[in-house]
Amino acid sequence: HRAVSSGEVSLARSGRSRGHAQPKLPDGLVTAGHHINFVHHFDDDRLSRLVEYTRNERIVVKTHGDPSRLTARTVVDCLRRGDLEIQVVVRDRATPCGR
Repeated sequence: HRAVSSGEVSLARSGRSRGHAQPKLPDGLVTAGHHINFVHHFDDDRLSRLVEYTRNERIVVKTHGDPSRLTARTVVDCLRRGDLEIQVVVRDRATPCGR
């Protein structure tokens, strides 16, 4: 079981997801230079590559990008196969984080 989240669309392997240790995914699957598994945006190709690479693992990848580059068909197919779990966190842009 692996977790991918969207909105803040979350696939991280360095750090913890629900208490599970996660190693860092390779650059190219995620954005280089981050201490966690982070991508600026998900698109169908990136999501498909991440799902394939992390099959049978619980992984979180964080983003602050919106999901507009993903097609509904790709997301629904991943959900139906059990390859994807989506967690969305919405914040009021007028409120700084941590308040």
